[in-house]
Amino acid sequence: MQKRTVTTLLLLLALLSVILLYQGVLLVRTPINDITTDTINPPAFSAVIAHRHKRNNPTEYGGPLVAARQAELYPDIKPIYLDLSLAEAFAKTLKIADNMGWEVIATDENKQIIEAIDVTPLFRFKDDIVIRITSKDTGSRIDIRSQSRVGRSDLGKNASRIRSFIANFSN
Repeated sequence: MQKRTVTTLLLLLALLSVILLYQGVLLVRTPINDITTDTINPPAFSAVIAHRHKRNNPTEYGGPLVAARQAELYPDIKPIYLDLSLAEAFAKTLKIADNMGWEVIATDENKQIIEAIDVTPLFRFKDDIVIRITSKDTGSRIDIRSQSRVGRSDLGKNASRIRSFIANFSN
């Protein structure tokens, strides 16, 4: 019986190692848990901060090191440009956030900011989201940021969430 337990434990450790290596979160790589469409001037969290525990990850963006790692892992994560007015883009963004099942915490139509919380299905981790809409000559630009409250790596969840959000603008 002990031999089976040890074998099972070794197999589980091997599987976990492969997953972590694949995700690039071991010591040879910079782990990230904060993904944004604007790595130079990422949307800032405000309202969701009151919903966080003091032991959660800091909300300040990690800077050039995190931006470089994101560019390496997720080069497709880019801002959304729409031929919509600010009001139309804001309304569409809010509808998409609602359709994705996010808990919208705050909306500010004057600042064109939406903040929300999403909960991961398996472990029920809470991740924070902030969306900023800005006016451009031809319409609007939408930037989104998704950050895990806990852990040094998100195993790609924030990038996946942003990709799903972006895909909803094509529908």
